[in-house]
Amino acid sequence: MTVTQATAVQAPFFTQLTWNHRFSLSKYNGVQTFKYGFKSNSTTTIYAAVVITGVDGVGVNGFTLTSQVFTLQPNKNISNQNLSQIFDSSQLGDTFQFTVVIHWGTTATNDPSQLPFTSTLTNGAPTSGSFTVLS
Repeated sequence: MTVTQATAVQAPFFTQLTWNHRFSLSKYNGVQTFKYGFKSNSTTTIYAAVVITGVDGVGVNGFTLTSQVFTLQPNKNISNQNLSQIFDSSQLGDTFQFTVVIHWGTTATNDPSQLPFTSTLTNGAPTSGSFTVLS
């Protein structure tokens, strides 16, 4: 049996996730901002990107946000990163459910879709949530 390098590498985990739970279009100028952070406890360098996927209650309006690919040196922490989504008055009253996933791998790439592994591990930070679009 051949053991690949990735099997010995620990998956990264979320350390931070915040968003506007009561999302007011007027207060936030129509921009919902997700602030996130994650950490690697690996002893090797990994490459990771965060993907946030949301859908409204009726499955009509959805969004997917993808970060850049970060290079995490051993025991590196990435924090206070932002991904944003614009909403407008046509979405008033819509409640969105979303999930957050770390896509990661051990081979350098600038393309998040090339990262072969996923992680929703956390040290207490949420990896899903919801918000309602208000006026």
